[in-house]
Amino acid sequence: MSALWNRIIYYFYPPFYDLIVRPLKPQREEAMELLRPTPGEKWLILGCGTGLDLEVIPRGANITAVDISPSMVMKTLDRAKQTGMDIDARIMDAGAILFKPEFFDIVVLHLVLSVLPDPGACIREVERVLKPHGRISILDKFPVGRFPAIRKRPWPYRITETLIAGINHELVPLLKQANLTVEQERMDPQKNRFRNIIAVKGKNNKNPHILEHTAMEFSGAGLDHGD
Repeated sequence: MSALWNRIIYYFYPPFYDLIVRPLKPQREEAMELLRPTPGEKWLILGCGTGLDLEVIPRGANITAVDISPSMVMKTLDRAKQTGMDIDARIMDAGAILFKPEFFDIVVLHLVLSVLPDPGACIREVERVLKPHGRISILDKFPVGRFPAIRKRPWPYRITETLIAGINHELVPLLKQANLTVEQERMDPQKNRFRNIIAVKGKNNKNPHILEHTAMEFSGAGLDHGD
C-alpha cells in the first residue's frame, strides 16, 4: 500500500476509526504494564491515529505523536486537550522519521506496521531514533507462520488487505532488519491473532524496565535538521 493511498484512505477514516479499534484498549493497557514506563522518559507515538494511546499512557509523560494523515494528527491534538495532556503532534512519514538519533526512550507502534508500504524502513528508523536499550511496543495482527497467497485467504482478509491493512507481514523478519531483541510477546487467539510485542534496542541486553521474558495469552523534540 502506497503512502499516497494511506493519506487518501485515512482522510475519510477518522469518523470510523475509534469504533473499529477501541475494543483493543485492554491490549493497549497491557502494553503499558509491560513497558514499565518511568517519569521523564521521551515517548514517540508513531502512526498516532486518533490518539487512543493517550488514554493509557501515564500522565506527565513527554510525548511526541506523529502520523502521515493531517486529519489524524488533528484528532490526536483534540484528544490530548480532552485528556489534559500537553503533547507535540506532527505530520510525518513513519518511514522517514525527522528526529535525531537516540532521541526517544519509548516508541509506540500500535496498529501501524500492517498498514505501511515499507514496514522494514519504519523498523530501521525506529531503531535509529531509540536510545540504547530503548523499548518498542508493537500491537498488531501478525500471522503465525507463513500467510497464504491473497487469493487463498478468507474474503474478510482480502477486503482488509485491499482497503486498509497489509496483514501478511511476518514479524521476525521485520525485527531482524534492526538491532532489536524481543523481550515480551503476548497473543490473544480470541482476537484474530493480535500480538503485543515489547522489543528492546540492543541484543542480549538486560533492561530493568522489562518484565521477565514470557509468551502467554493476553490477560484481559529534537528534529534532525535543528534543535
